[in-house]
Amino acid sequence: MGKTMKIFLMKLFKNGLVIIIRIILKILTILSNEFNARKWSNSELRRWGKIFRGNIINVSGWDDRDKEGGHYCDYFPNKSSYIISNIAGSHGRTGNKDDIFIDLQKELAQDLVKHFDVVFNHTTLEHIFDVKCAVNNLCKLSNLHYS
Repeated sequence: MGKTMKIFLMKLFKNGLVIIIRIILKILTILSNEFNARKWSNSELRRWGKIFRGNIINVSGWDDRDKEGGHYCDYFPNKSSYIISNIAGSHGRTGNKDDIFIDLQKELAQDLVKHFDVVFNHTTLEHIFDVKCAVNNLCKLSNLHYS
């Protein structure tokens, strides 16, 4: 094989490899845009939220926005009541009269134990150090909690 042919094949391989890498990156970009965890979970909540009734609490829901232009309270059309709990801080209590304060890593107030029919918690546990205590408190909020 001549030197010119080798150079030609190397350029062809290099250009082909660059094209393949660009195609792979484009596919990965499309896939990552198509599968967004929040959009998926919001879609599932919209789909299933209508079957839940009664008193609902959005634990650590801040201002209840779903980051798609809607509010989580609208995902539950058959609710009797809808309360948002928050914690202190920049993304904490909103000042809404219905907000309640809950620190999931501390003992739950007795008046909240077994108080809610549905306990909704979205994107909170990844911010908590004592996950066992937090999950225990989430369970205690439910009127289905068995001690």
